[in-house]
Amino acid sequence: MFTNSDLSIQQQSENGTPIPPTANDCDPFDLARLRLSQDFLGAANVKKVLTTVPTKKPSKEWFVRVHPQPSYHLETCVIELKEDNEVYLVDRPLWCHLVSESTFSPRALFTSMNKQNVLFLWPIRVTVHRSV
Repeated sequence: MFTNSDLSIQQQSENGTPIPPTANDCDPFDLARLRLSQDFLGAANVKKVLTTVPTKKPSKEWFVRVHPQPSYHLETCVIELKEDNEVYLVDRPLWCHLVSESTFSPRALFTSMNKQNVLFLWPIRVTVHRSV
């Protein structure tokens, strides 16, 4: 038959003598052991996830970088609602039905970033050349 002392793990010093446990190791109600660190993100190992990317013209005060690879550019058609300050992508089958709308226009969306590392899509108006 085993007793609790047989099952417990005891720390030993360099010469092999057992080190008695400290009061903090034994007290399950010690508040210092239970205190939450104020570095919540570091303690939880949390990584911020980008869920939305704004589509807007950069402010005049910003220094802007545009990603140079063509895979980060998209030429498409959008509906721009200036009153709501919103831009919507339009599915290709709807383009022919929306050509006469004043809010509908072709745009090139460029993946951009300002000096404060704010990611955004910069919509630039594209002129469409139609063959006669």
